[in-house]
Amino acid sequence: MKYWELKRPDIEQMQKDEKVVVVPLGSIEQHGAHLPIMTDSLIGGEIGERIEAALPDTVLLLPMQWLGASHHHLQFPGAISVPSSVYIDMVYHLCDCLLTAGFRRIYLLLSHGGNDVPCREALNRLALDRRDRYDYWLASGGYWAVAEEALRRPEMETARLTHACEYETAMVQHLRPELVDMDQAQGHCLEVESRYFHPNGDGPNKVHVAIPFEHLTGVGALGRPELGTPEKGRILLQAVAEQMVDFVQDFSRWKRGGSPADFPFAPAPDSGGAR
Repeated sequence: MKYWELKRPDIEQMQKDEKVVVVPLGSIEQHGAHLPIMTDSLIGGEIGERIEAALPDTVLLLPMQWLGASHHHLQFPGAISVPSSVYIDMVYHLCDCLLTAGFRRIYLLLSHGGNDVPCREALNRLALDRRDRYDYWLASGGYWAVAEEALRRPEMETARLTHACEYETAMVQHLRPELVDMDQAQGHCLEVESRYFHPNGDGPNKVHVAIPFEHLTGVGALGRPELGTPEKGRILLQAVAEQMVDFVQDFSRWKRGGSPADFPFAPAPDSGGAR
C-alpha cells in the first residue's frame, strides 16, 4: 500500500497496528563521473517498491525522501544536502507524525550511508520522548546491512558495497542503463595497511575514522565500478529485495508489552524515576 495514494478516511479507518511503515531515505550527491547523482535514491526507491509489491497488505510505503545528510560530498559538485543536525530534526518529526497518527511500526530504509548516524540519533531521541508508550517499534538500517548476506554473491568480484562501486554501478545499469557512462567508470581509494580499517571495503571496519571524503578518493568513486554489469545488478536487486521482505515480515511480528506493569522494575510514570 502506498501512503501517497490514500485519502484521509483510509488512514483514519486503517488497522494501524498491523502495518509496517517503510520510509525510504536516500540522497542527491555525486557518484563518481559515471553514475547519476540520484543513485542512492534510485536504488532505495526501487527496493522500497519491491518490498511493498511483495507485502501490499502489510507495508505502507512512503515516498522516497531524497534530501539527505551529504555534507561530506560537498567538495564534489552535485550534492544537495542539509547538516546532520537539520536531518535529525527532519527524521524525528517525520516519525513523530506517524506515531501521532497511530502507526506503531516504522522502518527507516536507508540507501545512503551518511543518513545512518543521524537516523539513529533521531530515533533514539524520539524513543526517549515517547518513553511513556510501550506499544511501538522504531527501526533504522541500510539495505547493505539488513541484506548483507544477500549481497555476498559469487558473481561479484569485490568484497563489499561501498560508494559508486561495482555493486551500485551494476544496480543502476540494470534500472537505468541510459544514465550510466561506463567509459568514465573509475574508482580509487586511499590505501591503508591495517586489520582494523579498510576504507575501500575490502574488510569490515572495526573503528570509525573521520576523514573528508575527497581525501579518500580523488575521483568520487570507490571500489571497482568498471566491473559492474546489468546482469549483476538484476541478481543483486532480486536477492536484496527478497531478504528485505523477509526482514519486514520478521519486524511485523515483533511483540512489546503494553504498559509499565509488564516491566516490574520500570519506574511508574508518577514515581519520580529518572527520565
